[in-house]
Order: sequence, then C-alpha cells, then structure tokens
Amino acid sequence: MKKLLLIFFIILSSCDKNNEALEPELIEQLEIEIKDNVVVLSDNNQTTNEIAEILNGTLVVQPASLVEDVEVGSVLIGQEDGGFLVKVITKTIEGDQATFQVEQANMEDVFENAEFSFNADLSETPQRNTNNNNQNINSKRDGEGFSFDFSNTVIYQDGPVVFNITDGSAEFNPNFQFDFDFENSTLQQFEFSAENANLTIDCDLFFGLNAEDQLNVSTTIAEYDKTFTTFVGFVPVVVTVSTELVAELSIETSGQFGFTGGFTSVNTTTLGATYNNGVWDYIGETSSNTTGKPVDNSAVAEIMQNITITPKVDIKFYNVVGPYCTPIMTEDLTLGVNFDGEDPDWNAKVDAGLNIVVGADAQVLGETLVDYNTSIFSSNVTVWEAPKTLEIVSGNQQEGTQGAELDEPLKVKVTDNMGDPISNVPVYFQVTPGDGEVDNTSVLTDDEGFAEVIWTLGTFTTEQAVNVEIRNSGGDVVGETLVFTSNAGEVELSLIGDLSFGEVEIGSSENISFTIENPNSTPINVSSIDIPEGYSVNWNSGQIAAESTQDVVVTFSPTELQDYNGDIIVNNDVDDINNLIPVTGIGVVQNAISLSGDMNFGDVEIGSEEVRVLTVQNNTIVPMLVSSVDLPVGYTANWTGGLINGQSSQDIDITFSPNNVQNYNGSIIINNDLDSENNVIAVTGIGIEEVTGPDITGFWISNINMSECNAAGNSNDPDCVSHSTFEGLELEFSEDLNYNYCEDTSISCGIVYNDGVYTNTEVFLERSFNFDGVNLRMEIRTYSTSGFFFDDRTFIFEGVYEESTDSFSGNYSHETDGGLWNNLSIGTMTLTRP
Repeated sequence: MKKLLLIFFIILSSCDKNNEALEPELIEQLEIEIKDNVVVLSDNNQTTNEIAEILNGTLVVQPASLVEDVEVGSVLIGQEDGGFLVKVITKTIEGDQATFQVEQANMEDVFENAEFSFNADLSETPQRNTNNNNQNINSKRDGEGFSFDFSNTVIYQDGPVVFNITDGSAEFNPNFQFDFDFENSTLQQFEFSAENANLTIDCDLFFGLNAEDQLNVSTTIAEYDKTFTTFVGFVPVVVTVSTELVAELSIETSGQFGFTGGFTSVNTTTLGATYNNGVWDYIGETSSNTTGKPVDNSAVAEIMQNITITPKVDIKFYNVVGPYCTPIMTEDLTLGVNFDGEDPDWNAKVDAGLNIVVGADAQVLGETLVDYNTSIFSSNVTVWEAPKTLEIVSGNQQEGTQGAELDEPLKVKVTDNMGDPISNVPVYFQVTPGDGEVDNTSVLTDDEGFAEVIWTLGTFTTEQAVNVEIRNSGGDVVGETLVFTSNAGEVELSLIGDLSFGEVEIGSSENISFTIENPNSTPINVSSIDIPEGYSVNWNSGQIAAESTQDVVVTFSPTELQDYNGDIIVNNDVDDINNLIPVTGIGVVQNAISLSGDMNFGDVEIGSEEVRVLTVQNNTIVPMLVSSVDLPVGYTANWTGGLINGQSSQDIDITFSPNNVQNYNGSIIINNDLDSENNVIAVTGIGIEEVTGPDITGFWISNINMSECNAAGNSNDPDCVSHSTFEGLELEFSEDLNYNYCEDTSISCGIVYNDGVYTNTEVFLERSFNFDGVNLRMEIRTYSTSGFFFDDRTFIFEGVYEESTDSFSGNYSHETDGGLWNNLSIGTMTLTRP
C-alpha cells in the first residue's frame, strides 16, 4: 500500500478564505469501481441554496430535469465551496425545482473497489491576509515552504495586565500525502502522513502586571483554509486543509512584575496515522531542540503563568473533518517568593514543551471505522532558571590580623542557567567559625549580578571562614554553599597535665589537677569548661591574666563499670584549637563477688548423691548479672544464671553424683559482669564403691545410759525414771518393704518390733528404721488413746555399726509429751545381739 504524506506542523499561518482549486499530484489510481447510485453535480450553479444549507440536510436543484434520474438512496457529490457528499432521503418536485432532504454520506458509499493515492504541496499557496486587529502577521513563499512573522501580537491586554508576543516567527515546509484502499464497499486501508516536516518557532514574550490577578483567556492568532480537488475516475475528491492557530493563556499572580524572555524550538517530525483492517496505528518520529532566551525580570512577585500555542490542523473531505493533528507548544513561567524577610527570597524558571496529538473523525471516511486519537510525541525542557549559580569573584584566602578588616571585600556573582547575571537576589553571608563579623549579613545583587561585604576578622581562631549562600522561596539552599577563608595572627593557650585516672572503684572519687596557661600579652576569658560524663571541675569560668595560669581540679566519680574517656574543652575567646585535654578513667569494683560454702563432699557412693549449698554474695551496690555457672564433671547446680541485686546473695544447690570410683576435683566458676577474679571456688569429692553392711534383721538388746533429763514444771517424773523401760529391751528389726514408713527402699529398712514396752492404750504412728550399712536410724512414735501419763511419745536413735563388736553405738532421745510425765531424756545407747 502506497504511503501518502500529510504535514501537521502548520503552527502559525494567516487567514485565507481563497478557495482557488489547486491541482494536486495524483500518484496512482488502481481498480476504480464506483457505485451505480453515485451522481456528481459538476456545476454548483445547478444548486440554488448555500453550502451550509446542504450540509444541514436540504439540497435544491434547478432545473429539476437535471436530476430526474436521482432516486432516494442516491449519493450526490458537489465540489464547489469545499464540496459536499450526501445521500438522498426524500425527493420533492415542485415546478422546475427539485428539493432533496439529504444526510451526510461517507466515502464507502461512493467506492465499491478503489485504490488511489495523491499528495499536495502547500508551498504553491498564494499570499494570505489576516483579519485579526491585534496582530501583524506576514507570510511569504520561499520555494521550500513558508516563513511567518507574527511579531507584536497582543495575546491579552486589559488594565494592569499585558501579555504580548513582541517578536515571533515560524518556518515550515509541509507536503501532504493520502492513500485509500476500498474493497467491497469497505475502507480496508487508509493512511495520511507528513514525512520529515521541518518546524522552527522563534518567540519573544513580554509579560507585565501591576496588580493581583487571576485569568484564563483564549485567542485565535491566525486561521487558514486551502482546498484542492483530485478526480478518482469521474468522482471529485475535495480536500480542505484548515489550520487555526489558538493561543491560550492562564495567569495567577500578585504584585508588580515585568518579564521579558522567550524560546526557540527547532523540530523535525514524521507523523500521521494508518488504518488497516479495522485497526488504527500512529506514525511518529520527532527530533526536537528547544532553547531559551535571555530573561529580564524587573521585579519580584508570585507568578504562575502558562501559554499554549496550538495549531489545530483539520483535513476535511467534502467540508467534513476527517484526519487531524494538534501540536501543542507550551511555555510555563513559575516564580515563587518568600516575603518573610526584608529582602524576599525567590526563584523562577521557564519550561517549554511540545505535545503532538494525531487522530481522525471517521464519519466521512466510512461506517466501518471508529474515531482515533493519540499522542505521538511529548517533551518538556527547562529553558531558563534563576537564580541558578553562585560563584566567588574575589576576596578569598586573604591574610589578615585578628580583630581587623580584610583589605578586599568578599565578592560573589549570581547567574541564571545560561550564565547571565541576575539582579535583586538576596545573598547571605555568615561568619563560621570565629567571632568576626561582616558589615551586612544579607545583600541584594546589583544589575551585574554582584554582591559584596566587608569582613572584620574575629579574635577567636587563627583560621576563620564565612559561608555564602542563596536560597529559593522554600528556604532551601540553591546550589552549593560557598566558603571564604582567611588566616589571622595566632593567639594560643596551653593545657598542661596528665588526666589518666586509671581504675577507680564505683562509689568513690579521685582528684587530679591540670593547668591552663595563658602565655599571651592579653587576658583570656574562659566562658565555660565542657567535661565528659563522670567528671567534675572546681573552676569553670573566669579571666586568666596575661602570662598567668589557672589550676583546675578534676574529680572522677564513676557510677558504672565502664571506660570514661573523652576531652575536657576550655571554651575561651582566643583559641579553639589548643583548648582541649584528654581525660581517661575506668570504673571498677574491688572484690565484687564472694563465694562461701563447704564444697568438700568427701566420700560418696557410686549411684548416690549429696547436696551442699554454695552462696554467691554481691558485695557491690549495683546489680550483678550472672551469665552462667561452670561446673566440673560429676556436679550439677539448680541455678545457673540471673540477676543478683546489690548487697544481696543467691544460694545454689550443688549436687555431687559420682558414676565412677575416682576423685572429682575442680573449680566452680560464677561467670558475671562485675568480677572475674574472685568468682572461683574449689570443689572436691570422691566416688567410692557402694558400702554393704551386715544383716541386722532379728533381735537386739538395748543398753541405755541417760545423760540428761528435761522435765516440765508440772511433771511428776523430773528424773525420767519412766524412761528406763528401754533398758535391756529386746528389739526386733524386720525388713518389710510394704511398710508405709520405710523412707528409702534402696537401703535396709523395715519395722522395729518392741512389744511389751508400751501400754496397751497406745497406738503406733511410726516404728521404722533405716540402715545404709553403717548408719542406723530408728524412730518410734505413738499417741495415747486413754490414760493420763502422756499424750504422745517419740523415741529416736541414731547410731553407727561397729564391725569388730557387731554392735551399734549412738545417741538417743526419748520424749513423753503432756500428761503427768511431760519430760525428755537424752543419752547414749548401744545395741548388741543376744
């Protein structure tokens, strides 16, 4: 399918209602088949009404004999005044006049099968004129295209607001191309395009106001129509290219303001649209280069201004819009102001952009088509921005004397993004570090963009600086902060001493002195002394006379276990370099932890265990965190970590459970955060074979030797005579594992039988013994159910087996509680076999 060109970048043109038909170049016609009901009215003199009436639905022909063969449904085509393409709805004959009611037809109503292409070059267009009194537009043909001059065009002027295009021109060279392909009364393919069309726009703008205002205005700068006709078979295809250049302006501003600026935009574009088997697609490839022009901004005001220059290019077939394009050229000016200060901060920029939209209204092309609209190119660039750059001109890195003015002023320059100077910009100067001063902290730039101040050096430091910056309306720094530096004559002080405190116990204090020496011929004023945490001084401000010293006592009082390192800074009016001295110290605790308890377990049988208590004492006033407890093999602990408060302790059950015959010696380590030296205690134990004693079941004879009798005041037996019942008593030990009071079934245990010792009014609560092979414990408890001698009785014996004599020796206690006896005897007892 052949491609046909259509130029959309007719941005600026004059108004032309000259409908002189120009013959376009017919590229090709193939397979032309026109429907039978198509009638061409070759001479518009046959119609007696205006083209507008025809397009609105009424067509009058005279004489009627010219259209006697036209029936309802016929398609009528005219070519004068932009032409018409209509379909007959009704026909009425009155005398010699035929009146048709018609509706808009489309090109699918005309062509059954047809393929044709044509183009037209607007460079052959004759001189045009304008009807707009607010503009001065001239055009000329130069062989390559047209140059348009629309200088001195007033976009808006009303009262205090003026917006003019003071100098404007556009150059372009369009060449339109069209391609149609009809098959079976359907438009299968259609293309319109413009290839490598050149567009150059050069525009100078003036914007002035003297009041607060907000407006939106739209004006037509120029408009132009060009109509041409090409014949496809006997059918005239009438095409009109309509270009309307519209400027739309919106302004929101306040204050007095004058702005002169502009831009130049050079573009090359190929654009258009294709329709193929029911699908639209765009043609678009654009290169664009937009640059700004120098700006003159005479005052400061809050501005938001936007102007768009939009050429509405419509391609009409038979006076009905089909393809179109809308290249929108925009210019945006924004200016923000912060009126809080005496000299307001401000910033401004101009953006220029291009957005190209192509599309087609499908009504005149065919019923099977849908409308189409899309953007094929969009760009936006900042062509002017101010203030943009701050640079040092002179006055940097001067040598001077403390307290005196420098020989040269500090001079800077403010420019925009094009390097042009910007006036009325506040420039801020700040002395840092040092106690010097500048004659003005804020200076407005002059017409050449310069600002300068006089700098008087301070007496505080040898190297001093002045920061310089400009700000936007939001208070943010524009670009980088510049720094002027200067070296002044040296004035020093000396700090003498060694402030290394070493280790100091928490809760105590130590003192070390240092000396501030003033070797200068003038006094030094100390305003304050900065000290790190944990330290204090006995002197922190005052004057030190010339060639004098001041001793300062530093006290270190740690409160935590940590390093206390830092600098002591003597703030003064002459020296901020040699005014610090390092200080170091460590907070510690002596003997923070102590461990106590008998950890010598001695002999313990394999398979058994023994428990002893280890006490961990926190001797400090701060909490101690125990992270873990390290134990040798064979030992366990019931507490292995946690917090022990100051002056508190923690008891730990240490269990020795040997598995082998061996020595179990080692150390228990209490890992903590206060003391890593006193946190260890030795632990010893020996695992031995299980001891098996004799079989003691059977009868044993007791022998009592009472050594003490304790009787209540109301006792009638103060000498415990009643306790002699155990003397020579025959006891029987019987291993009865079902007995409830047998506490440990791993050793020999059972019932003590001692019938005849007690009266028949007593009831046994317990009569048990435990024997581990060496040690024997026997316990007999009763209570009385009748009688008055006692309420309950308890007899306990603990003795050791002597293998050589086959006997037990140990201590006993015999208590009768309540009643007449109410006494307790203690002494020794032996058990021998009968």
